[in-house]
Amino acid sequence: MPDAPARHGPDTPDPLAALVLQLRGAGLEPDVEGLSDALWLARWTGEREPAGAAGRAREVPPPPPVSPPKPQLPPPPGEPEVP
Repeated sequence: MPDAPARHGPDTPDPLAALVLQLRGAGLEPDVEGLSDALWLARWTGEREPAGAAGRAREVPPPPPVSPPKPQLPPPPGEPEVP
């Protein structure tokens, strides 16, 4: 197709390249071994909660305490029982 524009590279940004750019922006110069170690460690540390998720969980009030049922006393002698 001669009229189609030339496309270079992936449609989505590369997350590894974005990580390297962020590290360089923080004044670090990551090398292959350092990136490999960081990615291996990140695999085992698990995912972070989204920002504010922990705070929202604390905003929900706890359920009220459960009270035991009140004891039913027998009626005094001579009075009929009420169901």
